[in-house]
Amino acid sequence: MKTMRAAVCVRAGGPEVLELRELPVPAVREGWRAVGVARGERLLIRGGTSSVGMAAASIAPALGAETAATTRRRHKAAALVADHVLVDDGGPLTIEAWPEGPDHVLHPHVDRVFSVDDVAEAHRYLEDDQATGKVVLVP
Repeated sequence: MKTMRAAVCVRAGGPEVLELRELPVPAVREGWRAVGVARGERLLIRGGTSSVGMAAASIAPALGAETAATTRRRHKAAALVADHVLVDDGGPLTIEAWPEGPDHVLHPHVDRVFSVDDVAEAHRYLEDDQATGKVVLVP
């Protein structure tokens, strides 16, 4: 049976981590079908340099999807493995190859936002394994 490397969310008594595993191609495709991505569709990945974004950008092409990924940091753009790379500077995002826009947009889930002044509280929140998504610090 044909296999491919895929990111799998694993929880073994601690925080969830993404782990690369060899999986049968049908299993990977079924997981993405649940998200709704299909061959020939366009997937916009917001936060493309996050762990979730990088996993999505590596899996979606195996399903025949065309990908575009965003980053807010120009120096991270070279790390993106997408068909189209967009630096999100706060202005409108346009993908010239997609005048009608994407079919799907993947937004990594933000669980909590903490002020940088509350970094100790944010750290405790992570250590106590309370996070169910990204934890963000803002100035």
